[in-house]
Amino acid sequence: MRGGKGLLVVLLGCASIKAPDGGPPDSQPPSLRSLSFHRKGTQLRIRLRWGEFLAPGSQLTPPGLWTNPPFPTRATLLGKTLRIQIDSFPADACLTLWGGPGLKDFTEGNPLPPTPLWTNCPPAETLHLQYALSPPPSTPNPVWATFCHADTCYRFLAWKGSLSLTLLPPGTYHAWAWEDTDQNGEWAAPEPLWLPDSLVQVRGGVAADSAGTSPWTRWQWDTTGPSLPRPALRDSQWGLFTFAEPVHLIEGPGYALSEYGLCLARGGAFLLADSAGNLRRDTFYSEADTQALRLAAFWPAQANLASPQLYLTLSKPLPPKDTFWTARDTFAIASAYLRGDEVYLDPLPTYQEVPFFLSAEGGDTLRLLLPGQKVRVTLPVDSAGAIRQWRLYGPVLLGKPIRAQAPAGATVWLPPGTYVLIGLEETSLFWQPIEVVGGRPGLRRPVRRRVTLQVPPLSSP
Repeated sequence: MRGGKGLLVVLLGCASIKAPDGGPPDSQPPSLRSLSFHRKGTQLRIRLRWGEFLAPGSQLTPPGLWTNPPFPTRATLLGKTLRIQIDSFPADACLTLWGGPGLKDFTEGNPLPPTPLWTNCPPAETLHLQYALSPPPSTPNPVWATFCHADTCYRFLAWKGSLSLTLLPPGTYHAWAWEDTDQNGEWAAPEPLWLPDSLVQVRGGVAADSAGTSPWTRWQWDTTGPSLPRPALRDSQWGLFTFAEPVHLIEGPGYALSEYGLCLARGGAFLLADSAGNLRRDTFYSEADTQALRLAAFWPAQANLASPQLYLTLSKPLPPKDTFWTARDTFAIASAYLRGDEVYLDPLPTYQEVPFFLSAEGGDTLRLLLPGQKVRVTLPVDSAGAIRQWRLYGPVLLGKPIRAQAPAGATVWLPPGTYVLIGLEETSLFWQPIEVVGGRPGLRRPVRRRVTLQVPPLSSP
């Protein structure tokens, strides 16, 4: 071409992400093909080559990339190549580079499970521990675990309801896990916590106690008094308050229908406490912001421990002569006694849950699913005598989880289900399980023992 301007067109081949015919969807996480690193003075450079393109939107910070212990890092991603640079890396430092679900492949967005990508730590520290989180996380938010030894902390990311960690040096660790609801990588109240029962001891590459196999239990650091729900007016003098957590009436005119339901007198000042002992002082005096009173039932868990009878309370009293009740789908009808807002049922002649129907004058009806019988259980006794009280965390019944406490060795009556028993050295109506020291949460009083109690339905005779 002479004179004028020329146009050069270069045809570039386009990488085929999928097979021409589409093929099966890619369900595998990205895999690491090669790794190289270079040290120069205090600078460390790591180059990771993956078997496929990583998504350009991959997070190059937690939960995509992080180091144990923490070091300031810079990372860049180009296609299949991930480069990490640490500028201040001491010659004798032990470091592990971790990758996690913030790194995704380009094709389907498959996340990388928490994986150590590079380490210079000695083989003696390649410890592997598995922890279960109970109950498992129920949201897609990241769940981090922190293990602190003196001033050095290590972070691990839970995956699919459990926590796996490796490359943890021997030592005694203060450990906790939390749901990172605000996505900032730091725990803060009221984010949920999972805590072991005690410090985690790691010696010589093995766990020195059962902390590696015992589940971590979910807790919430509660430092505020009970939230006051909208009341329902029983009459001109009384209001019914149904709380989201167990509460205790410390002072004031009123009485409890259950751990979650309180009747409070209008115009009276009252003092409430939650199960941790956090207080709320208030007065119920206004008809504003109330809701209609509907017939509902409560299960007073503490009172039900004492008897094989099924004991219920009602949101409003019913006249016995105008009330009809029956237990359906049973071979007979158990005897029942109705007294105002209290209902006593003898154990039903069945060994399964049964529907219970109650109908009163004015069209009020109530349909409940009740256990046919309760089971007689003797709570464990600590051979050393250290456990004085068990706190019982049981299944949901009539819409609320069972919460109660009883002395060691006591005989109690429990509906069938799974219970977690927490053994404590002291007897108290309140227990604040969490304390925070220097920003590190833990159990305020070490739990002497934790027992999972399975109460099965009674077998048919």
